[in-house]
Amino acid sequence: VLALAVIYYLDLAAFLRECRRVLAPGGVLIFCTPNKDLPGFRPSRFSTRYYSIPELAAVLSQQGFAVEFFGGFPVRKGSARLVDRATALGGTILAALPMRPDLRDRLRVAISRAARYERSFLDGELSEQDMSEVADLPLSPIPGDRPNDAYRVLYGVARPHQA
Repeated sequence: VLALAVIYYLDLAAFLRECRRVLAPGGVLIFCTPNKDLPGFRPSRFSTRYYSIPELAAVLSQQGFAVEFFGGFPVRKGSARLVDRATALGGTILAALPMRPDLRDRLRVAISRAARYERSFLDGELSEQDMSEVADLPLSPIPGDRPNDAYRVLYGVARPHQA
């Protein structure tokens, strides 16, 4: 079962029960989710819940899965990380301000220009070049017993316990 950027919209326990039901012997569940432990993390307003690594490990274990975690897209270090944190904090503050959405968008653009923050947007479909840039994305094993703020995206490979 492949669940990319979706588990935070679902009842996770119900989803995992269904995964156990449909997985063939030897089958695995592969998922990814944004890392809620990053400073300045902002959840989608349509999500139900985001999980830390220990929370995911606990729910997966309760539902009969053994899981390995991996981190992708390392958080930048030094002054670049400070810029990322400041940008995230600014976005959080901007989102909380009571104003019309069109004014918020114009203010966001003005602040981005002033801070020289470059935003990039994807076209409707990914190009071959887009795909080649992530073809060999390094994933680093990370422990499942504590939160981790070194990676922007968390990946999990979960296998049902044998009955």
